[in-house]
Amino acid sequence: MKIDAHWDTALFLREYASLEDVPEAHCDWRRFRQFTDMAFMALFVHPLEYRDEAQYREFSFLMRTLKAEIANTPDIRLVQSSGELDTVEQGKLILLGAEGGGFLGDKEAFVRLEEAFALGLRFLGPTWNYSNALAGGCSEGGGLSKLGCQIVRRCNELGILMDGAHLSAESLNDLLNISSAPIVVSHTACAALNQVWKVRNLQDSQLKAVAQAGGVVGICFVPSFIGGVPSLKRVVEHIAYAAELIGVEHVGIGSDFDGTVLPPDIQGLQSLPLLWREIENAGFSPAEIDLIAGENFRRLLQKVLP
Repeated sequence: MKIDAHWDTALFLREYASLEDVPEAHCDWRRFRQFTDMAFMALFVHPLEYRDEAQYREFSFLMRTLKAEIANTPDIRLVQSSGELDTVEQGKLILLGAEGGGFLGDKEAFVRLEEAFALGLRFLGPTWNYSNALAGGCSEGGGLSKLGCQIVRRCNELGILMDGAHLSAESLNDLLNISSAPIVVSHTACAALNQVWKVRNLQDSQLKAVAQAGGVVGICFVPSFIGGVPSLKRVVEHIAYAAELIGVEHVGIGSDFDGTVLPPDIQGLQSLPLLWREIENAGFSPAEIDLIAGENFRRLLQKVLP
């Protein structure tokens, strides 16, 4: 089973009535059917463009629009429980989540979390780059707030996977200490190979901490994160470094499709077969490639989802 831990493709629903065929996007349903099995689809509302109640309204619009789009596409299905992970033969699978918890606000945070869970929310990143009522972001620093800690605990109870991408070092450490369930860092890279983006890339100690907690790290395709000469080969260098450091069973792919400019030799979802070939050329066995391609995320979701 092949799983990608981070797509921003849902944002095209602001412009298009359907995701069936969107040539300028990195992904669409047409290519989804051909090249992979499951995607974590993140709903992102920029906190500097949408503030306070406007952020909540925009998030709600995107969530309901994506749900309706999936409901109208018979062979694309929303995953809401661990048992549904074994039904990929019935259609491609989407795990719906939030890239940033700013839409929760503060006073209505628990009500809004329950509402989002009922609609299908199954992963949550407390913040995106900047600090909010829940957590300090990677661009500003600071740890989880009291409310943020409470939200993490409630997510654990509900079966919402916590995502440590975009958190400050302090917030990520707090998340790992507080969460009773393993976490994902959905789209990142290894700071040891590119310290320029150390605020988004994980240091060796952070990679180890995520793995020790049973979590999985998704290596992204973002040129400024992977550094060097951006390419499939460079992505695989990060995968190999992480696998050597923390074990191949804690490494996956979190492309950041439709949330970044891609390296020249990655065109979109259709380039994934080239990635698997590059990983094989790097010396990974078929069983190890299966783990990286999706089985690690599948195992994680089986532990966390309701």
